Amino acid sequence: TYGSDYLDTYYLLNSSSSDSLDYILNLLIDVYNDMYTKYDELYRSENTDKRLAEYMNDPFFKLECDEMINEMLKKSGTYFEDIGDISFTIDYFDDSLSDTSVLAYYRFHPLDDKDDNVIRVNPAAKNNDEAYSFGATIAHEGIPGHMYNYAYAAVSGLSDVHLFSSFTAFDEGIAMYGEYLLPYILGYDDVADVIVFDYISGYLMNSILDILINYYAYDSDYIQKNFGITKEYVDYYVSMMADMPGVFIRYGVGFAYIYTFMNNTKEALGDKFDYADFYSMLIKDGSMPFAMLEKKVNDYILDKQ
Repeated sequence: TYGSDYLDTYYLLNSSSSDSLDYILNLLIDVYNDMYTKYDELYRSENTDKRLAEYMNDPFFKLECDEMINEMLKKSGTYFEDIGDISFTIDYFDDSLSDTSVLAYYRFHPLDDKDDNVIRVNPAAKNNDEAYSFGATIAHEGIPGHMYNYAYAAVSGLSDVHLFSSFTAFDEGIAMYGEYLLPYILGYDDVADVIVFDYISGYLMNSILDILINYYAYDSDYIQKNFGITKEYVDYYVSMMADMPGVFIRYGVGFAYIYTFMNNTKEALGDKFDYADFYSMLIKDGSMPFAMLEKKVNDYILDKQ
């Protein structure tokens, strides 16, 4: 009735997964609940407010875009491997596009010039009252997200065909993981669980709502009753998901898989877990479906134990 065969294919394509949508929905819910539990416990802790204020006012967020990227490159080592200098340029949107919600995006390099990396930036982003959100966008699009991922693949000697073979949820999941790492890289690991929930929870919830509304055809009354959202926002979400089915999936599902693989690896390796080495393992062979990545993660765990 609701084109479920088409939606099965469409959502699985956007999720880079061969798992069922039931599995994917439960994965999203489990990751959201796990992150919320950590957020809630830490938010109630003494000194959290003070440290969050320090994070939001960190000098890093007052830097220009190119300075942010160069500063992140200087901080390589603990959470992502040092692969040397990465050439890039900053290109600002035309002012006529400044009212878009897009703060910045990465334009990957052409095949014949792997140094031609471009970060396109919304000029209005400079005036963003929540500069720490723009910093997260730069981590997502630049270092250690998309631009770092492509630069790492280039220095790893991947073929051009493999370099540009994209599994969208893998690529966006890696970039979301770059956002996740930002507070750790900046030295706020003590309050990172609160910060990353703020950055990432919306993508997870939007992915959950997308599947419930478009695949399972749950209506506004169900969403309002079970998610505690006002009718105004329910109507907004139902309309948005109907207009953009599958758009949030690549971000939310991509991160959910990467986050789960990270936690499984941490649990298996304990003190042997190394963030930079784990990240390099994820990206060194390029973009791939999550079934292949899961096998690679399991082999990595066996090798490191």
